[in-house]
Amino acid sequence: FVQDGGGCRCGRDHAGSGRAGVGFIQGVALTARGSSLAVPDPVATVRVERWSDIWPDAEPLAVAHTAEVYGPATELRLDAGLMAAMDAAGVLLIVAARVDGALVGYLFWTVAPDPERGGDTVAHQGSWFIAPGLPPEVERLRLGMRMMDLSLARFRACGVRGAKLHHPTRGRGARLGAYFRRLGGVVETTTYEVRF
Repeated sequence: FVQDGGGCRCGRDHAGSGRAGVGFIQGVALTARGSSLAVPDPVATVRVERWSDIWPDAEPLAVAHTAEVYGPATELRLDAGLMAAMDAAGVLLIVAARVDGALVGYLFWTVAPDPERGGDTVAHQGSWFIAPGLPPEVERLRLGMRMMDLSLARFRACGVRGAKLHHPTRGRGARLGAYFRRLGGVVETTTYEVRF
């Protein structure tokens, strides 16, 4: 497992390289091929990436995510152009999980000043998904939690003043409230959606 935190400009440290630069968590190798550690195959990575790095590879995951949370008849309505524009504007942070180079998970954040908090920068969690049915040796790596850990460490280092977390009421994420409380989260609001 390799974790690459990128630099410290929460949504904008990409320098046009096609992937994040190395910053406060510099390629910390917990397990990696060719090391002296007993390393199971496959190799997994969690790192900050650009929208162009994950799309359209993320589309099948997004379809599965939508079906898990909203039901199999629900159509994916993700606006890829808007996501690209948000990434270019520096307000979208993407943490990706890969196994042997293949995308198996993502965690999206919108990072921006909050006028109701005196202009403090706040991160709002977006979609967070890990492909179901990964092999046990990959499941044991807890890539979903590693994506969250990397995100929160990055925000702390960058001076972000808070992270707004949410979870669905259906699917594997329905029990995430207990995890969020262990991270120090407190329930601030209850959100309802009225669809038109």
